[in-house]
Amino acid sequence: VAVIGMPVYSGRIPTHCAEMLAKLKGTNTPAIAVVVYGNRDYDDALLELTDILTNNGFLVYGAGAFVAQHSIFPSVGKARPDQSDFHQIADFARQCAIKLEQTAGNEKPINVKGNSPYKKIVPVPLRPSADNNCISCGICANVCPSGAINKENPKLTDKHLCISCATCITICPQKARNFRGILDKVFGKLFARMCRNR
Repeated sequence: VAVIGMPVYSGRIPTHCAEMLAKLKGTNTPAIAVVVYGNRDYDDALLELTDILTNNGFLVYGAGAFVAQHSIFPSVGKARPDQSDFHQIADFARQCAIKLEQTAGNEKPINVKGNSPYKKIVPVPLRPSADNNCISCGICANVCPSGAINKENPKLTDKHLCISCATCITICPQKARNFRGILDKVFGKLFARMCRNR
């Protein structure tokens, strides 16, 4: 059984993740599709993931969307997944195990929330940057999933490649990288107000 987990950005699977998934092939391989989103909405991401897997030879037995702390605005979904979330995840895993055991050979397509064509990806206008605490260790450049951080000069970020995933912020040992500026402050407050409810 292949368990495929993907992050959600702007309600979609990030483009570079979808490109990597296109190379993953199954031969009627049972699969469980999982997406993780930051307490706003997962929109078409779960449908997109199940479609990619189905088109690549996987038989999707279960699909779930789970909340985690938002990567750009950490006050949204703060401290999640929490105990209640973990109970739901465990219940989802049990249901998938039962379905795999009971329906092997009699698979039926599953219904997943979402629209086709998928919503257009709208890039977030915020990009993390380094401050004077940056010692150019390069850890952020080595883990950046889109290759947006310059390896020779990690203080430089290619804004066209950056997907605002905040991996560089999380990994920086000097706490030198962050989202900054008036747009971050204003949009952050508005977003937190819109998405504060569980």
